Amino acid sequence: MLFFRKKSSNNLEKRSSIINDNSTTKSISAVSGIFGTMPISTLGYNLSGVFRAVSLISSSIASLPLVLYNYDEDGNKSRWTTHPLYKILISKPNSLQTAYQAMKSLVSDVLLTGNGYLLINRDANSLAVNGLQYVPSSDVQVMYRDWE
Repeated sequence: MLFFRKKSSNNLEKRSSIINDNSTTKSISAVSGIFGTMPISTLGYNLSGVFRAVSLISSSIASLPLVLYNYDEDGNKSRWTTHPLYKILISKPNSLQTAYQAMKSLVSDVLLTGNGYLLINRDANSLAVNGLQYVPSSDVQVMYRDWE
């Protein structure tokens, strides 16, 4: 028969803190485990619960209608179907994806990494927007510049 007793105060278990005071405000970008270090976005797709949640949220948001509005001088709002970006945003942002696919990819990146990126494709002569190309956030490096 086993008996348990409470530890005395001088034999308390001591644990080291994983997070120090300086890193509490920083976001976690990678997790180390038995498979080595992998980014959170990759880890998210390897966990079925996370994958399902991200897939459900991103597909729900991507299926919502995207409506552009224009406000006149009096403050009245009306649908703006003549905007130059209307067809690009509503139907086909690029030759490889539909609007649904591009938005789902963008929202998935935002959920897993905190950022989502679309590259603006412009006509070289007129600078008119020809399309929007989805860029995975893993392919983007944000560089900060001191403008002062």
